[in-house]
Order: sequence, then structure tokens, then C-alpha cells
Amino acid sequence: MGENLNIYDTSDYPQDHALYSEKNKKRIGCFKDEMNSKPIIEFVGLRAKMYSMLTPDSEKKTAKGVSKVVIQQKLKHSNYLQCLKENKSTKENMILIKSENHDFIL
Repeated sequence: MGENLNIYDTSDYPQDHALYSEKNKKRIGCFKDEMNSKPIIEFVGLRAKMYSMLTPDSEKKTAKGVSKVVIQQKLKHSNYLQCLKENKSTKENMILIKSENHDFIL
């Protein structure tokens, strides 16, 4: 990675990290390390924009179309793993406020 530092945005790394640089900060087209140099123990990718990464001290979960509250409070890395290995889906209720033709719908 150090050899190709010109294509990476490492501005979110700790300042004492060997690869830290603000040269490509927020630059379009540069690759970004989502975990900021933390090692990823396990990755489960179910589909585009729906994945979970497990690190030694945290979980990063994404699920497009699912509210942040449900992702943070209900979904766990184990749910993603169970879906992948056992083909078992998880369902949660969400309350949405949306607008159709300028009418609010609950």
C-alpha cells in the first residue's frame, strides 16, 4: 500500500501512523480504508450495500433501506453470518415517515 499511496486517502489514520497523509484527503476517486487501519477479523457480504465487518473492538454494519436504529439496535454480525451460512433471514419492524405527492405517510 505504501508504494501506491497516491491512490489512497489515509487522512483518517492516526497521525502517528506510518501511512498517514493528508495529500488525498476527501479526494474523489481515491480508495479509503473504512476501518482506519484496524484489522478486520471477519467480513460477511450478503449483497451490494449490505455487509458486516467485525474488528477486535467493534462491528461495522450496513444495510441499504433499513433504518439506522434497526441496524444499531437489532442487527448483529451474527445475523449476517447466520443468513450467509444457514440461509436464515431476519425480519424487524420499522416505522417510517415518508412523502408521496407531498402527502406525509406514516
